[in-house]
Amino acid sequence: MILDKQMELADRQSISATAKSLTAIDLGPNTWAGNSVGTESDLGLLITVDEDAAGGGSIVFQVRSADNSAMNNAVIHTQSGVLRAADLKVGKIVPFHPQIPYDADQFVDIRWVVDGELSGSISIHGLATRQTNR
Repeated sequence: MILDKQMELADRQSISATAKSLTAIDLGPNTWAGNSVGTESDLGLLITVDEDAAGGGSIVFQVRSADNSAMNNAVIHTQSGVLRAADLKVGKIVPFHPQIPYDADQFVDIRWVVDGELSGSISIHGLATRQTNR
């Protein structure tokens, strides 16, 4: 698998508190958001655990979109199930295969919501699942 720096959302980012990915993916004007007719498209995500999680807390990942890269007024499209600290060990790939509606805004990021005490770090990469530059 080839990982693209432009599709990197988080690189060894702390999960000790509720936060958003350091970057947002710019889908640009030529995306399924502007060109699809119908339902949804898969957003390939690779979420990997870089440092064992500790504590008794849990985390939920949310996929959001907004019309600006600062993600002001972001809309939550979908979220993962609850993951407990005990399940987040180094090298684990978090099972999360979200879909983005055809009317999603131009910028997409990942936000995580932490409940309780949690420490550790993750990396998140978007994976191309559809060619849009025909």
